[in-house]
Amino acid sequence: MALGSEEVMVSIDPGTVKCGVAILDYSGLLIEGFSVNRSSFISQFKETLTLHSPLQCIVGDGTSSKALISEIQENCSIPVVVIDEFGSTLEARKLWAESEWSTGIYKYVPLIIRTLFEPSSLDSYAAWALGLRFLKQKNDTMM
Repeated sequence: MALGSEEVMVSIDPGTVKCGVAILDYSGLLIEGFSVNRSSFISQFKETLTLHSPLQCIVGDGTSSKALISEIQENCSIPVVVIDEFGSTLEARKLWAESEWSTGIYKYVPLIIRTLFEPSSLDSYAAWALGLRFLKQKNDTMM
């Protein structure tokens, strides 16, 4: 693996204009998150595959997911797992609030106030939420 010895996955929140991408390890730790324009997705996705060497790709089943999955399968050799995307935006908001506001005096700011500072794009957090959902489902079936 290019960046380290940890095993990672890539998770994608597909959209018509842009996609959220999250690289996370199998404990759920976010390694990298970013948004990419849909028009340049495959070229940037290939760079991500080279850089991180993920074992699998998790894709939300929402907006334009079928076209994106086909594009990935035609251009890349990585196993793709489709996961239910329902409620991932709410989970993304919670992840954003927890990761960006969890230290120092910021942790005492009420959630309603935090939402005033929410970024315009939660795409990478939604992708992270989908990856975490996949890990939870995987762990639930193993028990």
